[in-house]
Amino acid sequence: WQYAIGSTTDQDPEVLGAIDVTGTLPTVTISDLEPNTTYKVWIRSNCTTEFGAWHLPITFKTNCEAELPDTVTQEFTTITPDCWSMATGVLAATSAITPSTSGWSTKAFANVSLTPANTAASINLYGTKNNWLISQPIDLGTTAGVYRLSYKYAITNYNSTGLPATIGSHKLSVVVSTDGGATWSDTNIIKNYTGPATYS
Repeated sequence: WQYAIGSTTDQDPEVLGAIDVTGTLPTVTISDLEPNTTYKVWIRSNCTTEFGAWHLPITFKTNCEAELPDTVTQEFTTITPDCWSMATGVLAATSAITPSTSGWSTKAFANVSLTPANTAASINLYGTKNNWLISQPIDLGTTAGVYRLSYKYAITNYNSTGLPATIGSHKLSVVVSTDGGATWSDTNIIKNYTGPATYS
C-alpha cells in the first residue's frame, strides 16, 4: 500500500510523494501535523511492479492544542465554535459519548435580544436527549486552585424570557475532564442544575 498526505488545496497526490506501508490491513500513525488543520489523504495499492489508482482523498482535521486559561473566552457567535464539539451520551461514572452535530444552537442569551454582544449557546430541555457541548482542552497546569471557571447561564421558559420555578427531572451539568476529553465522569461535576430552583 501507499498513501500521500496534503493540504486542502492539494489536488494531485503524485506530486506529494507516496509513502509505502506494508501489511494486509496496516495502520499508520502520521506525525508532524499542525494542530487544528484540515488534511487530505490518498491511498492506493502497491503490488511491487504496478500500482492501483489513487482512491478519492479522505479529509480529516487535527485536534486543537490546549489553550492557556487567561486566553480562553467564548461568546458563541457560531455553533460549534472552532475547536469545540458536540456529542451525545449519558453522564455516568464512566461515560460513553459519541460525536454529534445537533442539539445546540446560537441564540440570544436568555431570549432577550440577539446582538453580537448577547449571543449564547442554547438548547431546548425536553425529552430524554443527552446532549454535550465540549470546549477545547484547557491547560490548568499542575498547581490546584490557581484558576476558576466563570460563566453566565439562564434557564427560561420555552422561547420566553420568563424564568421557570422548576425544570423537573431535566438536568444541566457543568463537568470537567481531567485528561483532555479522553474520558468523562460524573465524579468531576462542577455544578448541577435540576429540579425546583431560582434560575437566572
